[in-house]
Amino acid sequence: MTRAQKTPAITTERKNSKIEIKYIIVITVLLLLGCKDFIKVMSHIDENISSISQEDSKLIDSMFIDFDGNRPGATVMIAKGNKVLFFKTYGLMNIDKQTRPTSTTQYHLASTSKQFTAMAILKLIDDGKLSFSSTMQDVFPGYPGFGKSITIQHLLTHQSGIPEINKLPNTDRNRLISDQDRLIQSMKIDSLQFAPGTKYTYSNTGFSILAAIVSKVSGMAFEDYMQKEIFDPEGMSTTGYYPNAKKPNVGYHILEDTIKLANGSADINMGSGSVYTSMKDYFKWHLALCHESIVSSELHQLAYTPQEGTKNQWGTYGYGWNTNEKKGVQYAEHGGVTQSCGFVTFTARIPKEKITVAIFTNRAWTRANIPSQNIGNRAKVLLSIASDRKFPMMSLSEIDPEPKKSLAQAFFDDLLQNGRESAKILFESKKDSNKYYLSEAEMNNVGYALLKMERVVDAIEAFKLNVQLHPGSWNVYGSLAEAYMLNGNKMEAIWNYGKSLQLNPNNKNAIDHLRKINKE
Repeated sequence: MTRAQKTPAITTERKNSKIEIKYIIVITVLLLLGCKDFIKVMSHIDENISSISQEDSKLIDSMFIDFDGNRPGATVMIAKGNKVLFFKTYGLMNIDKQTRPTSTTQYHLASTSKQFTAMAILKLIDDGKLSFSSTMQDVFPGYPGFGKSITIQHLLTHQSGIPEINKLPNTDRNRLISDQDRLIQSMKIDSLQFAPGTKYTYSNTGFSILAAIVSKVSGMAFEDYMQKEIFDPEGMSTTGYYPNAKKPNVGYHILEDTIKLANGSADINMGSGSVYTSMKDYFKWHLALCHESIVSSELHQLAYTPQEGTKNQWGTYGYGWNTNEKKGVQYAEHGGVTQSCGFVTFTARIPKEKITVAIFTNRAWTRANIPSQNIGNRAKVLLSIASDRKFPMMSLSEIDPEPKKSLAQAFFDDLLQNGRESAKILFESKKDSNKYYLSEAEMNNVGYALLKMERVVDAIEAFKLNVQLHPGSWNVYGSLAEAYMLNGNKMEAIWNYGKSLQLNPNNKNAIDHLRKINKE
């Protein structure tokens, strides 16, 4: 299917012709989409749909048993061509109101949103308004000199070298960081992390800058461009961006059996991940991808093509999709997690077979590897079902590996109960155990929790252990320096701020604190 062309206006004298044309258009659309299947999907997607085997339906139910009942749930879809093979909802969208999710329930997609941002860039390229070789200075003439070497290709494939920007200057800390903020802050850095195109480093900031580029080139706000050029033409009426989504739901955090309502969004980065959409709309997105109705076939295919220099822990990267191959089957996938909003989502495709699977959940974990968290593996099982096992089926042990415990949490619990020395002994004895996992972010959170409790010496111990585990992280040295400052250890603070700056010369927080110390 090619992109629709504008038709000339029809006068009132040609009413009969107009009616005939109208019916011809309707019949043609229904024939192209598969009339029976299209009507079934659009009128009954709220119901449980399953044209797969009873055994496979039971397998899917077993994978989502932890999502059902009186718990935050999930919406699951398998689509192939013009048909929904499976659609089902599990659990609750709102526990207090006991409401179940439906096909029109909106979920925060988080980083799964990157496929939409990438498509907007591809459309501007298809329209001749950009090219893959366009540079930051081509789009923003006032961008610093290093912008000459950063291309659209680099931004699309996480190879720009621009450091991740997640904080605003102290004077603006009370507002949510936006795509435009990231663009502005990127113009203030002294140097790139690496030469563009020489390394792959997953970058939310890069996709935020892509959204700013869409806005600059189109002359429209990013969300307005997406609505006019992408969502509205595809009939995606329940899709929008936070904070302007029609029903910006808030999900939940789960820690073992404790369920807590999430706080809400911590940013408004539309380009990197704040699409709210429903499964009904995502099926329409699937149809658009199958029929290549947004950009040329060549550009559609490039989205799933491994790009040079993008090899990473998930495979390789295309444009807005991780790309991979398993037993000869080429597939693409992308997940998203937003702890602040409490959502985890995952989508995957086998483009050649026109297969899409999607899992949207309104729950996020505060610990890694809890049972049923491994959404990506569940999506691969759905791919296998949809492809009649051409995509290899995973074993149950692969879907849900044995959960590990958080060493940061164990250290914190033991410290509060038995004291610092006992917690240090426990930490040293368990750090190499395959029954525990180590998280830099969690250990840092433990340190800051102890600072909040005014247990500064304990916090220093937690930060020191984190430095021991992550000696290449500028962030952990900055945290340790902060704790030393609160404890009055200026020399230790200066050394650790200096080490943080050595690892990240753009660490403005360290620069500001060192200046403050020097003035005292």
